[in-house]
Amino acid sequence: MRYIVSAIIAVAFGFILSLPASAAGARVNEFDHVFGLVHCSAKGICIVKENDGGVIADFQQAAYAVNRTAMRVVIAGPCYSACTVFADLARTHVCITRDAVFGFHMAAIGGQPDWSDPLPGNSRDIVKWVNAHGGYPTPDRLLMMNYADASTFWKRCST
Repeated sequence: MRYIVSAIIAVAFGFILSLPASAAGARVNEFDHVFGLVHCSAKGICIVKENDGGVIADFQQAAYAVNRTAMRVVIAGPCYSACTVFADLARTHVCITRDAVFGFHMAAIGGQPDWSDPLPGNSRDIVKWVNAHGGYPTPDRLLMMNYADASTFWKRCST
């Protein structure tokens, strides 16, 4: 009996942690780990106004976490580096505003280009766009994708 009660509590706690943000509370999950405290509505819509990226694996985990929920993510400003990997992997949960701009570069290890794996984990259609626009630049530069081009990959947010 004690085991069943413990299991129910563990499941309930896991469910609570996976819920979308509420106006009164914050989530503790992979999304929060990479995006910090962004504005999230009671309906589970989170707005990312600016993100410079970070460790690709962390952003991949955030995308997987978002894909397991009903959370919606609005990219409403610059989304650079590993943020683009997140937006790509969570594409069905992401929409963009006119202020969205994406910045791509080659993967890096310790701030140096990763020549062994220069493509940072984007989908084939994104890689094709990047290659058509000169390829992934070194980590000290960004290849910018504007709203017009980005709206061919991501849904436009409804008003």
